[in-house]
Amino acid sequence: MAGSIADNATLYNEKKKAFTYVPPTPPAELIESTSYTLDFTARKFIIVGIDPTEQLQTVVLLLTSSRYVKISTNFIRWIFSLMGNVLFFILDTPQNYKRTIFLETDSYKISSMVYSGSNVLVIESKTEDGCRVLLNRIDLIKLQELEWCITVSIKEKEANIKPKIIKQINNYCEYLREKCLQSDSPPNNLREMEIFIRNVEVRQSMDTPNLSQIKMFATTQLAELCVAHRNARNSEVPYDKNFKRLSSLSPNFSTIMDETAKLYEDIDACDEINPLEDDNLVKYEYSPISPNYSPDNNISIKQEVATTSILVKVIYIISVFK
Repeated sequence: MAGSIADNATLYNEKKKAFTYVPPTPPAELIESTSYTLDFTARKFIIVGIDPTEQLQTVVLLLTSSRYVKISTNFIRWIFSLMGNVLFFILDTPQNYKRTIFLETDSYKISSMVYSGSNVLVIESKTEDGCRVLLNRIDLIKLQELEWCITVSIKEKEANIKPKIIKQINNYCEYLREKCLQSDSPPNNLREMEIFIRNVEVRQSMDTPNLSQIKMFATTQLAELCVAHRNARNSEVPYDKNFKRLSSLSPNFSTIMDETAKLYEDIDACDEINPLEDDNLVKYEYSPISPNYSPDNNISIKQEVATTSILVKVIYIISVFK
């Protein structure tokens, strides 16, 4: 006999493990994604969206039932430009020994191969293991038909949607900073900041249509940005953890109370009241996401704070001399 049943079973299991399918790491969720179907039965789709893990670049995902590949917008344009040559090879008679490389860069590779008796196009990533898709003749014809739709979608996201998302992210970070000041236990590290962002209520409006997606799909990037802003601010102006001024989002907040707290802080730091200088004014602007925000507040806030500060100081001086 060639071997015992136990030995054959062991050898069979080892061979089976060698061919075990290992799925690639799932792709990042895209903001403002647009989906197109290549083949519903085979579960082949194209998704165009903005990737928060790629510095908000517009990317294209080619998805199948088991694998995917993420390519840049320039690369999908190269694929469209090569479609005539690609279809010429794909429609040719299958030859097992023949493999043609149409395009190869540092990140991607496009080639042809024979799979299940038919020529197919292989689009694979050279930087991520297991990220590749196979497109047959029908898939490529449908991809060519969708060229105009995909191109318009890419241009729309790059020209209009991406700048709006960047603006919403900046405003949202300012809103999160206000919320951190309002919190009794503000986050101290990146992990706590991510949890804090997930628990913060989102006030989505017509001006912030992507806010929910930003919070859901770009939590890590938001946390990193907020922590970086806080560290930069703390490196310039030391933060006193024992002193907490009332947040402007609090229902009990008022400009007079805020300026009074600032006045007491200045009096404790020196023996006499210094003359009012423009540099000492509190220059605060509400985030557009804040419920207290309005354009009028930001236009006149400096003048109102200056007037209130003078009034509070005068009242305090009079009460001292009484």
